[in-house]
Amino acid sequence: MLLKVTWERSPRKRRRLTKSLLIMKFIAILLFATGLQVSATGYSQTITLTQNNVSLKKVFREIEKQSGYQFFYKDRLIRQAGTVSINVRNATVESVLNECFKNQSLSYTLIDKIVVIKEKKHIEMINPAAVVPTPAIIVHGTVKDEKGNNLVGFRWW
Repeated sequence: MLLKVTWERSPRKRRRLTKSLLIMKFIAILLFATGLQVSATGYSQTITLTQNNVSLKKVFREIEKQSGYQFFYKDRLIRQAGTVSINVRNATVESVLNECFKNQSLSYTLIDKIVVIKEKKHIEMINPAAVVPTPAIIVHGTVKDEKGNNLVGFRWW
């Protein structure tokens, strides 16, 4: 003998179920929006620094504290570099580093959240406005083999 069980939902239970589902959807959307906001804030790191006549090491430590970036450099390069004075508010890491290295013989490369400090190449230190381009040289002639015959396809003009 089989028992047939039917469960009839009352309108009151349906309303409660609908209300619960609506609340769950709202919470899911709210969590999703909050996650996006946190993610966007993580990518838009800003730095606020006010330092006068300090070593680059101190500036790097402060940037590390505020942004989570890590610095790699040779101690010799940092010792040779002069002191810096910097005053920035809500600036990006790139703009802070550009300000630090403005009058230095150092440059940097950003790789994810790692800053690699290196010596500027001589070419980077030259003022680009002062470099005069070399005039073009026009070369005319023909290419000949050992018997003095012109080689096909080797004529320049």
